[in-house]
Amino acid sequence: MINQMTKFTCVLFTVVAAVLSGCGNDVPAVPDPVPEKISVNDQMLTQQQFLEKYCAGKTSNETCVKVSRAMVAGSTRSSTGAPRF
Repeated sequence: MINQMTKFTCVLFTVVAAVLSGCGNDVPAVPDPVPEKISVNDQMLTQQQFLEKYCAGKTSNETCVKVSRAMVAGSTRSSTGAPRF
């Protein structure tokens, strides 16, 4: 009986550890202010590409929110300097 409980406990801890290991924060850090092109592992990504690759389903992640806000702010800027309304 004790041997079965020990096996069950070991299996339970293994399953919990496997599930929790997949819950890490795998969103790379981004400098402040957020650049238009973000370098990740020597690969240049636009802000949109970064959000699609690293932030899908992570709406409350601090880095994802920061990049998203920078992208929105950048889209409202005029390339000629004239204000957009």
